[in-house]
Amino acid sequence: MKARSQVSGVRCQELRAGSRGRMGKRGMIMGLYIVMLTLVMCGFVIMSSLAHKGDLSISLVSPKAVLETRGELDIFEMREKELIRKSLKGVSWGVVDFEKEFLNSFVGELDTEMKEFIISDLVFEGKGVGQKLGDEDDFFEKALYSVEKDSGDLILKRREVGKMIFLEADKESDVVFPVWFRYDFSAEYLIEKKGSGYLIGKR
Repeated sequence: MKARSQVSGVRCQELRAGSRGRMGKRGMIMGLYIVMLTLVMCGFVIMSSLAHKGDLSISLVSPKAVLETRGELDIFEMREKELIRKSLKGVSWGVVDFEKEFLNSFVGELDTEMKEFIISDLVFEGKGVGQKLGDEDDFFEKALYSVEKDSGDLILKRREVGKMIFLEADKESDVVFPVWFRYDFSAEYLIEKKGSGYLIGKR
């Protein structure tokens, strides 16, 4: 009995080893098949591209929209500085609630064009907002802009917001790769009183 069990045990081991060997060979064959299939597909793509080289037009996205947004932002910030100076003339430096009066005056001076620059394609707190702001004045005065004192000086802050910009090719082509690009921006202005005037600088 003991001899039979030993023989059967040896046969089981041989069967398992043979099964493992066959499975290993199958795995190797399948791996080689996948590699060969990949190479054939790559070759097909290359040959197809070469065959249609004269007819196929491929265009990458243009950074034009980003450059335009950057230019618009520069103009917007120049106008911000002008409005800061204008708003300071309407309030008395150092009086009670001076910061609040200045902020109210500044936000009130923002015209439709400046507000439209901020609102269009707007991303705020990680979410796309676009034109759905509700109370615009409330957004600009309580969410976007804030004022604080700093050792006798004043700091006007514009919170970081973003714009979702769609980048596409300048010309029409058969193959294009358009992408969405998020452009974030913010600002801080240091306002210092110098005699009867003010010094305004971007931090």
